[in-house]
Amino acid sequence: MILIETKQKLVLDLINDKDYTPMKFNDIAAILNVPKEDIYILSKVLDTLVFEGEITKERDGKYRSVSNEGLIFGTFSGSKKGYGFIRPKDKNIPDIFISAENTCYAMNNDEVFVKITKQAENDSSAEGKVVKIAKRANNTLVGTVQVNRNIVFVIPDDKKIGSDIFISNKNSKKYKSGQKAVVKITKWPDRFKGAAGDIIEILGYADEVGVDVMSVIRNHHIKDFFDKKTLQQADTLKVSDNDFKSRTDLTDILTITIDGEDAKDLDDAISLEIKDGFYQLGVHIADVSHFVTEDSYIDKEALKRGTSVYFADRVIPMLPVKLSNGLCSLNPDEKKLALSVMMKIDKKGNVTEYEVIKSVILSDYRMTYSDVTKILDGDKKLCDKYKKIVPMLYDMDCLKDILHAKRLARGSVNFDFPEAKILFDESGLVADVVKREFTRANSIIEEFMLICNETVAEHMFWAELPCVYRVHETPDSSKIENFKKMLSALGYSMKNSKELHSAEFNKILAQIEGKPEERILSTLMLRSFMKARYSPENLGHFGLASKYYCHFTSPIRRYPDLVVHRILKESLDGFLSEKRQSKLAGFTQKASLMSSDAEITAMEAEREVEAMKKAEFMANFIGEDFEGTVSSVTGFGIFVELDNTIEGLIRYADITSDYFEFDPETLTAYGKTSGSKYKIGQKVTVCVVASNPLTGEIDFMI
Repeated sequence: MILIETKQKLVLDLINDKDYTPMKFNDIAAILNVPKEDIYILSKVLDTLVFEGEITKERDGKYRSVSNEGLIFGTFSGSKKGYGFIRPKDKNIPDIFISAENTCYAMNNDEVFVKITKQAENDSSAEGKVVKIAKRANNTLVGTVQVNRNIVFVIPDDKKIGSDIFISNKNSKKYKSGQKAVVKITKWPDRFKGAAGDIIEILGYADEVGVDVMSVIRNHHIKDFFDKKTLQQADTLKVSDNDFKSRTDLTDILTITIDGEDAKDLDDAISLEIKDGFYQLGVHIADVSHFVTEDSYIDKEALKRGTSVYFADRVIPMLPVKLSNGLCSLNPDEKKLALSVMMKIDKKGNVTEYEVIKSVILSDYRMTYSDVTKILDGDKKLCDKYKKIVPMLYDMDCLKDILHAKRLARGSVNFDFPEAKILFDESGLVADVVKREFTRANSIIEEFMLICNETVAEHMFWAELPCVYRVHETPDSSKIENFKKMLSALGYSMKNSKELHSAEFNKILAQIEGKPEERILSTLMLRSFMKARYSPENLGHFGLASKYYCHFTSPIRRYPDLVVHRILKESLDGFLSEKRQSKLAGFTQKASLMSSDAEITAMEAEREVEAMKKAEFMANFIGEDFEGTVSSVTGFGIFVELDNTIEGLIRYADITSDYFEFDPETLTAYGKTSGSKYKIGQKVTVCVVASNPLTGEIDFMI
């Protein structure tokens, strides 16, 4: 059986050959002599190559070369002024500028093929022309209804769409200006007319509670309900006595969960004993794969979703509630099916032995981060209440310190960004925005999950099992050079060396700790890094300074964890045939790509909602003053962050008393008349002058 990477190369070599004539699937299979049992693998290879933009599949079913035609595949990022940029799928190719007349009427986030019309020069981007739209991204979109003399338009929330949508519904007269609507595109824009569509859902008026979040959900095409077949299948699932057989019974081991007060999907539990001078750490993860079987309705739905989405006021789960909050949740005093990673760890934090087992566990206590932290701080009342587990909690705290120190020593970058916690009143309006507390208990769970994920990833690698790895590649050199310029402007420097090591970034973080510029430099550092993603290849994790890393500990809310569980369990049950390994390898490629995309969508939607809710809160304080810190200085204005993480913009254009110039070398803004100077980290008093909950934009004035 040929490995899937080799098969990909064979297919690409065939299609990219200069003498290749576009052909259909069966013809390709015949030319490559693909045996009957490998047809599925060839199908997956072709699907993946199309998905990655290496080849195209035309309407006639024929596969064509991209490279032979000199085309670049990427995603179109539009602007309200009509022009845009292409973000190539090939990360080695920089963004390409597309003028308004060369967009071929592509809309924001469409996947397109581009031909270069002008090569990059000096600091300017290459320019290109969209020659083909491979996939439309906006079959539906969300916007605000505008009625003008019985003609109905929807103004998209996404300003990058670039044009309003004409509504052609026969009953369009019933719509009112100011309503938020979901539109299905019925006609794409061309040189004669703009886009047209039908309204398929009215979400309510823009100022109604909850409509803002629903708009984001619909705009990002996040599915907030489960179809009938998925729910029906979930209803049939249950645990029988037979399910507990042929598993290792760990119910006699003292085991706890530690989560937030409001958490209902408890997918990890921990246990710890000290024997012969070694820590015996058990990380017990809900065996979701026992219920979510391969290719089931629930599995297919989970693959599409990729992740649970956590908004300020609600959660959209990856799995039906019966699973996420019921069968798979490690609730206290209930026997549960789990995959347990039992690790023997020495006093230096090294895992000297480990075992992965299918287990039955019983959580003895459902603990919260706040209570565990209070116990560790000596709260007498809580120590008495939970006296049975207090010694174990102290041991966990010690092991956490050991693991953390070891991780930092090897170069793991220790970012510590404050997160916002948004509090709501009974009517669903924002009552307050505060910093989310990161406690000693949070650190315990973080370190234990990290060491577990690393242990599983290394096991998968050396066992030569297909895997969905969590990878974080070495930062791009040009981004690092830009970051070094930022450092220099603020009086810091970074060691120059041919080989970049993550430990160098920790040195910078240590230097700026507690300084006014700590937050902005940490943010700029993070932006200079590559985005972590999922991959079937083990490429290591730069930020964690880890050779092997995967996600294993949250299968209720992340699909990659579920895939790793499924493959790991199958290997524990017996030998994986070469054919089965190849099929799984093909699937890990698909799951990696889809999960990475789903994660980005979820993050963008979560950030958008957070910004809207912060703006909703600050709309209550128009005209009031706040103390803040300059977090960024740009060519168009100054960003100021308040202590509760809320950030607002002071636009130079709005400062009528002076004319400000931006110095990119020192990242400073200078007032030509007054001589006023603003730089990163500077403390300032600002007044709130505007706050728009619909856009998430907040305007300050010094």
